[in-house]
Amino acid sequence: MSKPTITICIDYDLMPVVKELQSRRKFSAFIQDSLRQHRSIIEAESLEHERDKVEQELQALLSKRASIDSKLNNILVEEEKAQSIDDLVIELRSLNDRKKDFEWLGDLPANKKPPQYHQWHNRRIEVFNTLKDMGFDFSKLKE
Repeated sequence: MSKPTITICIDYDLMPVVKELQSRRKFSAFIQDSLRQHRSIIEAESLEHERDKVEQELQALLSKRASIDSKLNNILVEEEKAQSIDDLVIELRSLNDRKKDFEWLGDLPANKKPPQYHQWHNRRIEVFNTLKDMGFDFSKLKE
């Protein structure tokens, strides 16, 4: 089995010890023994580093997910608002079409008009005000 050759950096104050170990041809054995003794520490540090890296990736993904959820929620709210506006426009057109059903009441005082008229009139005003609050452009209603 061939062994790889590596280069290491040594502090100058340790050079006498290194020279002594090299002269006895024990330096390589010393390094290998040290690595074997500290294998669990080295592996633990490596795993901690890997765990931290995964944690950072997880946080980035969670942040990205929150951003996507926020954008999706905004789109759904806008779509729901648009659908709600469409439903209200349809209802307002229907209510406006029913106006001719009450023309026979003419200039009758409000307290003499039947309850169906008041229900129709109040709902029409309510739908109108809701559309107005939603920023609906009433010029589109004539189309």
